Amino acid sequence: MWVLSCPQDKCKGVNELLASFSASRTWLAQPALPSTYQLQTSLKGPTGLCSDLASELSKRGIICEIECRDSENELYLVHPRLGIHRQSVDLAGEPVIRLGQIHSFISRSQGNMAEFERLIRVAEGQAWFDLFEPLRVAPEGVRLLPRAV
Repeated sequence: MWVLSCPQDKCKGVNELLASFSASRTWLAQPALPSTYQLQTSLKGPTGLCSDLASELSKRGIICEIECRDSENELYLVHPRLGIHRQSVDLAGEPVIRLGQIHSFISRSQGNMAEFERLIRVAEGQAWFDLFEPLRVAPEGVRLLPRAV
């Protein structure tokens, strides 16, 4: 889990939430957004934990990325303005788009390639990644590469 941006006044609430899972909670300054902090941690819990955690962090207005590795690998992208985006991912962390989704995109785009590409970008969560990218800066000023590189 990577909390990309959390206002200082909300860090205590997130700490309390994560304490129930014995997750490490070392906050570091978020250089891209003054007065906010970031946190990377791992935690273990029951099935459904990731969706519940994404929902709770969304209610608090926290920007985060939660990767869930269990029976079905998932990625939750949480942003206050965009909400929660859930996607299935393969073992390499790449988004999985199912055939039913592709058939739906073809039907909805009605032969318009630009619309088809837009629907694919929505399914990939590209709007979330576009907003997350400037926040992928470690405190030492090292820019972390996106997962797809």
